[in-house]
Amino acid sequence: MKLLKKGSIRRTLVSMLLLFAILPLVVVSVSNYRLTTTGLNQDNEIKIIQSADTLAKVIDSWLETNISNLQKAAQDPVWLTTDFDKMMEMLVQVDASNAAVDSCFFVDADGNFIDSTGARGTVAERDYFRQASGGQAAISDVMVDKVTGNQVVFMAVPVEGGTGRVLAWGIKIDVMLEWVHAAKYGESGYASLYDNNGLCLAHPDQKQVLNFNLFNAPESITKAAKAAYEQAGTTVQYYELDGVATTAAMAPVPSTNWYLVLSVPTAELNVLANNLLKLNLLIAGGTAVLIIILASIFSNKFAQPISRLAEYGSKLAEGDLTINIDVKADNEIGVLAETFNTSISSLRKLVKNIVSITAELTGSSQELSASAEQTQQALEQVSNTLQEIAQGATEQAMSAQKAVEMATQVDQEADKASQETTNLTAAAEELEKLANKGQEVMKNLIARTKENSASGAKVTEAVNGMAEQTKDVAAILDTITNIADQTNLLALNAAIEAARAGEHGHGFAVVADEVRKLAERSGNATREIAQILDKIQASADDAVDEMNAANEITSNQVDAIEETNNALNSIYDAVIQVKNSAENVARVSEQVKKQIKGITDAIETIAAVSEENAAGTEELSA
Repeated sequence: MKLLKKGSIRRTLVSMLLLFAILPLVVVSVSNYRLTTTGLNQDNEIKIIQSADTLAKVIDSWLETNISNLQKAAQDPVWLTTDFDKMMEMLVQVDASNAAVDSCFFVDADGNFIDSTGARGTVAERDYFRQASGGQAAISDVMVDKVTGNQVVFMAVPVEGGTGRVLAWGIKIDVMLEWVHAAKYGESGYASLYDNNGLCLAHPDQKQVLNFNLFNAPESITKAAKAAYEQAGTTVQYYELDGVATTAAMAPVPSTNWYLVLSVPTAELNVLANNLLKLNLLIAGGTAVLIIILASIFSNKFAQPISRLAEYGSKLAEGDLTINIDVKADNEIGVLAETFNTSISSLRKLVKNIVSITAELTGSSQELSASAEQTQQALEQVSNTLQEIAQGATEQAMSAQKAVEMATQVDQEADKASQETTNLTAAAEELEKLANKGQEVMKNLIARTKENSASGAKVTEAVNGMAEQTKDVAAILDTITNIADQTNLLALNAAIEAARAGEHGHGFAVVADEVRKLAERSGNATREIAQILDKIQASADDAVDEMNAANEITSNQVDAIEETNNALNSIYDAVIQVKNSAENVARVSEQVKKQIKGITDAIETIAAVSEENAAGTEELSA
């Protein structure tokens, strides 16, 4: 398996899938562990409480039984007499009735006693005597019998009908200690017994008996003991004993102020919960490994086409329009690939159109320049010819005037005048032909100029079309840019929401950041294309302006040529008139040959001018 590249989509997908799969599993496992632990703790508390209660009730029942037996013995009327012999006999009987009895004694109202052995003494200051002489059965704390030296519990009951008299015995607690020592819970749980002052009465460790006190112990034990002694009934307390966390059930013995404590190491109670935790961790680990394998396979299929799209996008950004994205997927990635292909195809067509239009524009501009130069040359020639014709016409007019003035004087030149008139007629006819040819040239020039104007209009229209197409492409790029900006904004919002989700939204934040970067790259690419299109648009606008200016110049040229044509038409009409006049002159000259000899020189001048006009016409035709 290939290492996942840091920050890659595959790594992100694997992390997200692992997070989304492991998180619920962890939540369920933790919840299950907590619920199970809580249930086990409650069950352990119930069990340990029941065990402590049971042992406390056994001890209490044993004490109550001994109290009851003592009360029965206290009902004998002998205790109301002063016959000490009978009292001794009765004490011996009572002593023999219970193997646990260490000593049995009778106490008078003053606290003086006599026991079954005949020993005498006083217990006037004992609390159990005071309580019993007051009419209530009493049980003392564990004491050491002064006579026998045994650990005993003194029980005292009032003598029935005897004011202040008390019957008491000392019960050896060996049996009770055996019960406490035999009490076990689990592997290492044990029981201990404490009096109302917290002094240890029974403990598996004999060194603790009558030496260890709950209220002089470490703080955690003292705090637990105070809480238990202040509450009614059996409670569960937690403390540390010799550095070991301990759970203890403290059950009161009802007939006394004693407390039975059943102590168990907390770790022993949590064995099942710890095993469950290990099992949950094992399941979570196996699930994580399985998810990583499956997520890697899935993310590879998902990330591979995206990586290919990114590679093609880089080539497109470098200007390579020959690429074709081959990503086949029936999902959004496939749609994105098709969109890329469509965009690339549109860009290829656009570039081809721009190249074609540019070539056409270049050719048309060259043709227009050539036509403009030819038009300029033709105009110059027409202008020169017109000037020559105008000058010749002026001279002709002056000569004609002079001929009229001299008509009366040049009769002798009539013959020559007739001949010159004939020549003039021929020249006029030649001039008519040249004028016709000039009109044809002007018509062709007008037609070519109009064709140039039409071509310029077509070029202008093509450039305008290219500009409109460029605007359409710019609009499409604006749409793509807006989509990229919106995607970037959505990714930013997703990153903010993922940040609010904290650690649980980290994977989604990484994905959102990748989407935002992709959107930024797409937006930058479309902006670069938009800049290129702006330059093309500006060039197209400049070309349109130049073509409009050229069209205007061509239009002005057409107007000027048409004016020149009109002038040539006028010249043609004048030539026709000259021809007609020459013919009239020829007819008249036949009649007045002798009278208009003086006109010969003028006619010769007209002939010379006609020759100049002919030369100018030849230049115009060239």
